[in-house]
Amino acid sequence: MKKLLSILTFVVVFVMGAQAQTDAFKHMAVGASLGTDGIGVDVATNVTPNVELRAGASFLPALSFNTNVNVFVPSITGDQQKALDMLDIKVPNINSNVDVKLKPKMATFKLLVDLYPSKNSPFRFTVGAYIGGAQVATAVNSDVSAQEIRNYNATLNSVQPKLDAFNKQYGTDYKFDAAPYRPKYVMGDYTLYPDEQGYAHAEVKVSAVRPYVGIGFGRAVPKNKSLGFSFDLGVQYWGTPKIYCNGEQMTKNGNGGDVDKLMNLAQSIPVYPVMSFRLCGKIL
Repeated sequence: MKKLLSILTFVVVFVMGAQAQTDAFKHMAVGASLGTDGIGVDVATNVTPNVELRAGASFLPALSFNTNVNVFVPSITGDQQKALDMLDIKVPNINSNVDVKLKPKMATFKLLVDLYPSKNSPFRFTVGAYIGGAQVATAVNSDVSAQEIRNYNATLNSVQPKLDAFNKQYGTDYKFDAAPYRPKYVMGDYTLYPDEQGYAHAEVKVSAVRPYVGIGFGRAVPKNKSLGFSFDLGVQYWGTPKIYCNGEQMTKNGNGGDVDKLMNLAQSIPVYPVMSFRLCGKIL
């Protein structure tokens, strides 16, 4: 919230300073953009000859990507395995590598201030903020793998009731603890525990308010023509990404691997790069 207030204060200062400018807010343009922040639309206006203001929204299309994660199934040994053998229970097989669907999810509002070195310069510095939901990506395992997990856990859950009947009949006291043997998904440095239906719903969350700083070329509001083209290059500061599974924040377990390297790289970079191209039309 402090970041947002600082940004809004910065904008208000420029707007108040623009009251002395006779041509402030007299010109306006609408724009459409395409870039790493998604597909965007915005409205821009002049504040001073050296300052322009943009407000709009952008979103990433509903795309998805498939990848694989490993399934870790703890070995059942010792007295626990003896209990299974005694009851003639066979645990079902589970594929050690399962499909996972990844979906980027990013929709933001943006408020940007373009600062030009001179009143006729096309080059600019840009500051502002992107504001949107904290969730920027989701991942979930396939239906097939979820069914395998359900079947495996159902088999484990059936052991103790059968042992209870055996103990009652023969006066024994066999126990079977199913919890340590439940399968789990391993994604790099993170262990994801499936829910009762066998699904591990993972999500990546960042700061909802993301200060932006960048450079660009081209006027947000064309000066001497009706159409204009501009380019932006900058970064959103969104903090350290956090990973959640079924609503709980995950912590690293140090397994390593290629996926681990990729995820560690993503978490070590607290900014999201923005490169976008914008086409605009002057309406005032």
